[in-house]
Amino acid sequence: MAIHLDLSAKELKPASVLEFIRKHAAAPPAQDLLFKVGPKTFDLFRRKRPKGAVTVSAAEATKLNAFLGKQRKPSDYAIWKKTKCKNCSRELTFYDVFESARRRHGDDNIKRILGGSGHHVHIQKKGQELEVDCTA
Repeated sequence: MAIHLDLSAKELKPASVLEFIRKHAAAPPAQDLLFKVGPKTFDLFRRKRPKGAVTVSAAEATKLNAFLGKQRKPSDYAIWKKTKCKNCSRELTFYDVFESARRRHGDDNIKRILGGSGHHVHIQKKGQELEVDCTA
C-alpha cells in the first residue's frame, strides 16, 4: 500500500510542492507515494510532465468522470511511462491502472482517494513495474 501525503493546503506554494515531489521521484522510494495536491499544483505538474506521457482517450475520460463524479479532461488522467500490454501490445493508459485498482482495492477505496476533492500524483516505489491488467 502507498504512503499518503496531503500537500493540498492552499498556503503551500505550488512550485515548492512540485519540487518536493520531483525530488522524491528522482530517487524512487522503497514504498509507493501518493501525494494529494491542490489544483494549482496539479496544473503546474500537468504542464511540466514529459512529452511521452500517455493520456486516456475521450471515452475513457468520460467513464472515469462518471465513476468519480468529476469533470476532468483526458489530459488530467495520465501516466508518465509508456507501457505496452504483453498480450496485445496496446499502449496502457491511466484507465487500465484505474480498472486494475478497482479490482484490487475496491470501488469504495478508489472513490475515497480519487473521487474526493483534490488531485493526486503517484510515485512508484523503486524497481516497481506497472502491474495492471489491460482493459482491451
